[in-house]
Amino acid sequence: VKNDLQRSADKEDVGLSAHPVTKIISGAQTGVDMAGLDAGKEIGIPTGGTAAAKFQQSVGEKQKEFKPELANIYGLKEGKVTKRFTQDGRQYDDVYYQRTLDNAQEADGTIWFGNAGSPGGKLTLGKDAQKGKPVPLVNPTSAQEIRNWLNKHNIKTLNVAGNREYTNPGIYDKAKTLLSLIHISEPTRPY
Repeated sequence: VKNDLQRSADKEDVGLSAHPVTKIISGAQTGVDMAGLDAGKEIGIPTGGTAAAKFQQSVGEKQKEFKPELANIYGLKEGKVTKRFTQDGRQYDDVYYQRTLDNAQEADGTIWFGNAGSPGGKLTLGKDAQKGKPVPLVNPTSAQEIRNWLNKHNIKTLNVAGNREYTNPGIYDKAKTLLSLIHISEPTRPY
């Protein structure tokens, strides 16, 4: 049974050209990051990227899981811990900061799904992460919109980023549905 988003995307895909993507990377966080990696696997595009240190994923407000097996499944590298400071001057270990910058810079372009004003959105879409890159595609609503952006900017290595599943329930399904449809190419027409 297809949902409304899938039915809508199916209608758009008739007579459209394929994308130039040869690799999908992400930071392997729950939600959008995993949607990008899973979509890549589903449609036969190699995956990779830099995950958080210790392959950490946030599965709840203060719940973490460590999944080193993701390295072999998705071709991920382990990110580095960065010493950072809170606004009141306390030092802490940040497992996400450097991998976010690394993925944005390794890619030819970034697609963001979710709240662009979240801390992760601000970092991923900010000038340090996006230096020398095309303007990221934020919250696309169709596979065609994604393909147009990919083709316009000749994106070969795509960074897929966005909110965690627990902060934005349903974001995994939304992102994976759209990303899984980018491979549909223009049908051959008889002359």
